[in-house]
Amino acid sequence: MHRADRSRTSLDRFGRVKDLHYRRVASGPYQPQDTLYRAEYTYDAAGNRRTAKITQAEEPTPGVWDNRRSQLHTYNALGQLTGSHVGKLAWDAGGAPFIDPAEAWREDQWRLDALGNWNGNGGDGSGPLPGRVTTTGGGGGAGGATVVTARRDITDAQNRLVTQVVQSGNGTPTTVHLAFDAAGNLTCDG
Repeated sequence: MHRADRSRTSLDRFGRVKDLHYRRVASGPYQPQDTLYRAEYTYDAAGNRRTAKITQAEEPTPGVWDNRRSQLHTYNALGQLTGSHVGKLAWDAGGAPFIDPAEAWREDQWRLDALGNWNGNGGDGSGPLPGRVTTTGGGGGAGGATVVTARRDITDAQNRLVTQVVQSGNGTPTTVHLAFDAAGNLTCDG
């Protein structure tokens, strides 16, 4: 019989989680304490989580999931998340982290307006860039095929989401119009 046990958590000097390690603890003698999940975090100078080196249980194939779903995050000058990359984490000669392009699983990029909405260019979302772009595939996801999904959110003068436009791959964009009553309650979501 095995049970999961949070066997080790270490903090940095600011009290942030630096190493979170869950292990399978065997109930019988001479059984290994296998790692179920381990995340080793780094932070930037502003306190934003910069990287998470992820190790997952080695099932069904031993060794396959070590550092394959790690994360690298990017932020703008206001500390807002603008990018998240998932794949094999590596460091260049200068010590800067990056996700190996051959081992990339997913990439999210957000373009934000002054209020933090996913609008792309300008507050009305009419610019050529979507507010969110998700790329999956490449190094392991989606069978090696790359799929790009773009989303643009359009807000009104009261900063309420009124339109969402989503396009996956080369498909036709889907537009959803949202409506609100005088009290600000959502009355129609498409």
